[in-house]
Amino acid sequence: MAKLYLKMAFINIKGNRKTYLPYMLSCIFTISIYYIICSLSSNEKIADMWGGNYIQSYMGFGIGIISIFAVIFLFYINSFLIKRRKGEFGLYNILGMDKKHISRIMLVENIYTFIITLAVGILLGILMDKFMYLVMSHMFDSNIPMGFYISKIGIIHTLRLFGIIFLLIFINSVRQIYKAKPVE
Repeated sequence: MAKLYLKMAFINIKGNRKTYLPYMLSCIFTISIYYIICSLSSNEKIADMWGGNYIQSYMGFGIGIISIFAVIFLFYINSFLIKRRKGEFGLYNILGMDKKHISRIMLVENIYTFIITLAVGILLGILMDKFMYLVMSHMFDSNIPMGFYISKIGIIHTLRLFGIIFLLIFINSVRQIYKAKPVE
Protein backbone atom coordinates (compact mmCIF):
# COMPACT_ATOMS: atom_id res chain seq x y z
CA MET A 1 0.00 0.00 0.00
CA ALA A 2 2.91 2.35 0.73
CA LYS A 3 4.20 1.99 -2.83
CA LEU A 4 0.77 3.04 -4.09
CA TYR A 5 0.94 6.25 -2.04
CA LEU A 6 4.45 6.99 -3.29
CA LYS A 7 3.42 6.42 -6.90
CA MET A 8 0.18 8.40 -6.64
CA ALA A 9 1.96 11.31 -4.96
CA PHE A 10 4.58 11.38 -7.71
CA ILE A 11 1.90 11.19 -10.43
CA ASN A 12 -0.10 13.97 -8.70
CA ILE A 13 2.91 16.27 -8.53
CA LYS A 14 3.82 15.52 -12.13
CA GLY A 15 0.23 15.93 -13.33
CA ASN A 16 -0.24 19.21 -11.47
CA ARG A 17 3.14 20.64 -12.40
CA LYS A 18 1.57 23.88 -13.64
CA THR A 19 0.56 24.65 -10.08
CA TYR A 20 3.31 22.75 -8.25
CA LEU A 21 6.20 24.33 -10.16
CA PRO A 22 5.45 27.92 -9.02
CA TYR A 23 4.84 26.61 -5.50
CA MET A 24 8.16 24.77 -5.44
CA LEU A 25 10.03 27.71 -6.97
CA SER A 26 8.63 30.07 -4.33
CA CYS A 27 9.62 27.58 -1.61
CA ILE A 28 13.14 27.34 -3.04
CA PHE A 29 13.46 31.12 -3.25
CA THR A 30 12.21 31.60 0.32
CA ILE A 31 14.49 28.87 1.68
CA SER A 32 17.55 30.30 -0.07
CA ILE A 33 16.86 33.85 1.16
CA TYR A 34 16.40 32.58 4.71
CA TYR A 35 19.62 30.58 4.55
CA ILE A 36 21.56 33.58 3.20
CA ILE A 37 20.32 35.83 6.01
CA CYS A 38 21.13 33.16 8.65
CA SER A 39 24.54 32.56 7.15
CA LEU A 40 25.43 36.25 7.02
CA SER A 41 24.29 36.77 10.60
CA SER A 42 26.56 33.98 11.84
CA ASN A 43 29.57 34.67 9.58
CA GLU A 44 32.54 35.54 11.78
CA LYS A 45 34.29 37.45 9.00
CA ILE A 46 31.49 40.03 8.93
CA ALA A 47 32.16 40.86 12.59
CA ASP A 48 35.70 41.84 11.56
CA MET A 49 34.42 44.44 9.06
CA TRP A 50 33.86 48.05 9.93
CA GLY A 51 30.35 48.13 11.49
CA GLY A 52 30.11 44.35 11.26
CA ASN A 53 28.46 44.00 14.66
CA TYR A 54 25.64 46.26 13.53
CA ILE A 55 25.27 44.31 10.30
CA GLN A 56 25.01 41.03 12.20
CA SER A 57 22.43 42.42 14.62
CA TYR A 58 20.34 43.72 11.69
CA MET A 59 20.67 40.33 10.01
CA GLY A 60 19.40 38.73 13.23
CA PHE A 61 16.41 41.05 13.07
CA GLY A 62 16.00 40.10 9.40
CA ILE A 63 15.81 36.42 10.36
CA GLY A 64 12.67 37.14 12.37
CA ILE A 65 11.09 39.15 9.57
CA ILE A 66 11.92 36.55 6.93
CA SER A 67 10.51 33.82 9.20
CA ILE A 68 7.18 35.61 9.53
CA PHE A 69 7.14 36.37 5.80
CA ALA A 70 7.93 32.71 4.97
CA VAL A 71 5.06 31.39 7.07
CA ILE A 72 2.52 33.79 5.60
CA PHE A 73 3.80 33.50 2.03
CA LEU A 74 4.02 29.70 1.93
CA PHE A 75 0.64 29.24 3.63
CA TYR A 76 -0.96 31.58 1.10
CA ILE A 77 0.56 29.79 -1.87
CA ASN A 78 -0.33 26.38 -0.45
CA SER A 79 -3.94 27.43 0.11
CA PHE A 80 -4.09 28.41 -3.57
CA LEU A 81 -2.66 24.99 -4.49
CA ILE A 82 -5.17 23.12 -2.31
CA LYS A 83 -8.06 25.19 -3.66
CA ARG A 84 -7.06 24.25 -7.21
CA ARG A 85 -6.95 20.56 -6.27
CA LYS A 86 -10.18 20.25 -4.27
CA GLY A 87 -12.01 18.85 -7.30
CA GLU A 88 -9.37 16.16 -7.63
CA PHE A 89 -9.72 15.25 -3.95
CA GLY A 90 -13.51 15.15 -4.28
CA LEU A 91 -13.19 12.81 -7.24
CA TYR A 92 -10.89 10.53 -5.25
CA ASN A 93 -13.43 10.52 -2.44
CA ILE A 94 -16.37 9.74 -4.73
CA LEU A 95 -14.41 6.92 -6.37
CA GLY A 96 -14.05 5.27 -2.96
CA MET A 97 -10.89 6.66 -1.40
CA ASP A 98 -11.22 7.53 2.26
CA LYS A 99 -10.09 10.92 3.48
CA LYS A 100 -7.36 9.25 5.50
CA HIS A 101 -5.93 7.76 2.29
CA ILE A 102 -6.07 11.16 0.59
CA SER A 103 -4.30 12.58 3.64
CA ARG A 104 -1.56 9.97 3.31
CA ILE A 105 -1.07 10.89 -0.33
CA MET A 106 -0.87 14.55 0.72
CA LEU A 107 1.74 13.59 3.34
CA VAL A 108 3.92 11.91 0.72
CA GLU A 109 3.49 14.88 -1.66
CA ASN A 110 4.45 17.22 1.17
CA ILE A 111 7.53 15.13 1.99
CA TYR A 112 8.58 15.10 -1.68
CA THR A 113 8.12 18.85 -1.89
CA PHE A 114 9.97 19.43 1.38
CA ILE A 115 12.99 17.33 0.41
CA ILE A 116 13.29 18.75 -3.11
CA THR A 117 12.78 22.39 -2.20
CA LEU A 118 14.98 22.21 0.87
CA ALA A 119 17.87 20.57 -0.98
CA VAL A 120 17.72 22.96 -3.93
CA GLY A 121 17.00 26.00 -1.71
CA ILE A 122 19.95 25.38 0.60
CA LEU A 123 22.23 24.65 -2.34
CA LEU A 124 21.18 27.88 -4.05
CA GLY A 125 21.54 29.71 -0.73
CA ILE A 126 25.08 28.40 -0.28
CA LEU A 127 26.00 29.54 -3.78
CA MET A 128 24.41 32.98 -3.39
CA ASP A 129 25.78 33.45 0.13
CA LYS A 130 29.32 33.99 -1.13
CA PHE A 131 28.02 36.52 -3.68
CA MET A 132 26.17 38.45 -0.96
CA TYR A 133 29.27 38.37 1.24
CA LEU A 134 31.34 39.77 -1.62
CA VAL A 135 28.79 42.55 -2.17
CA MET A 136 28.89 43.47 1.52
CA SER A 137 32.69 43.38 1.58
CA HIS A 138 32.81 45.67 -1.43
CA MET A 139 30.26 48.07 0.10
CA PHE A 140 32.30 48.40 3.28
CA ASP A 141 35.65 48.36 1.49
CA SER A 142 36.84 45.33 3.41
CA ASN A 143 39.34 42.60 2.59
CA ILE A 144 37.77 39.62 0.89
CA PRO A 145 39.07 36.32 2.22
CA MET A 146 39.47 33.42 -0.15
CA GLY A 147 37.52 30.27 0.51
CA PHE A 148 33.99 29.10 0.73
CA TYR A 149 31.91 29.39 3.87
CA ILE A 150 29.05 26.99 4.62
CA SER A 151 27.08 27.94 7.69
CA LYS A 152 26.11 24.91 9.75
CA ILE A 153 24.03 27.16 11.98
CA GLY A 154 22.23 28.49 8.89
CA ILE A 155 21.49 24.98 7.66
CA ILE A 156 20.19 23.88 11.08
CA HIS A 157 17.98 26.97 11.45
CA THR A 158 16.67 26.54 7.91
CA LEU A 159 15.89 22.86 8.45
CA ARG A 160 14.12 23.64 11.70
CA LEU A 161 12.04 26.56 10.45
CA PHE A 162 10.95 25.02 7.17
CA GLY A 163 10.36 21.63 8.77
CA ILE A 164 7.88 23.31 11.10
CA ILE A 165 6.33 25.32 8.26
CA PHE A 166 5.84 22.24 6.08
CA LEU A 167 4.39 20.32 9.03
CA LEU A 168 1.90 23.14 9.68
CA ILE A 169 1.06 23.30 5.96
CA PHE A 170 0.38 19.56 5.97
CA ILE A 171 -1.85 19.82 9.05
CA ASN A 172 -3.76 22.69 7.43
CA SER A 173 -4.15 20.70 4.18
CA VAL A 174 -5.49 17.68 6.07
CA ARG A 175 -7.90 19.95 7.94
CA GLN A 176 -9.19 21.31 4.63
CA ILE A 177 -9.56 17.80 3.19
CA TYR A 178 -11.56 16.58 6.18
CA LYS A 179 -13.70 19.72 6.16
CA ALA A 180 -14.51 19.51 2.43
CA LYS A 181 -17.59 17.71 1.15
CA PRO A 182 -17.11 15.50 -1.94
CA VAL A 183 -20.30 16.83 -3.57
CA GLU A 184 -18.88 20.35 -3.64
